[in-house]
Amino acid sequence: MRIILITLTTVFVLTSSVFADKFQIKYQSGGSSQTVANTPVDLVDGSGKVVVRSRTDSYGRVNLPASNGNYTIKVNFKNGRKTASVVISGNQSLKEVYVK
Repeated sequence: MRIILITLTTVFVLTSSVFADKFQIKYQSGGSSQTVANTPVDLVDGSGKVVVRSRTDSYGRVNLPASNGNYTIKVNFKNGRKTASVVISGNQSLKEVYVK
């Protein structure tokens, strides 16, 4: 029984294609930038479908669990909808993203 459980766990981990990349979202205007703190975030795929809804913390950081691929981050900030392109790759290092 223990061998079956270990085998199933290993198969699940190896075949899972969902990663949680870490981003710090920032907005740049002029020569200064600021974090997009405590703000709802949508992760949108190429067809325009929202695949993840989350929220940044007080430092503008957010984990976005999704299958690997190219996406768009969308946030409402500074009286408008801001976007940035991102790649989900399973890399756990914190990546800075500047929305425009």
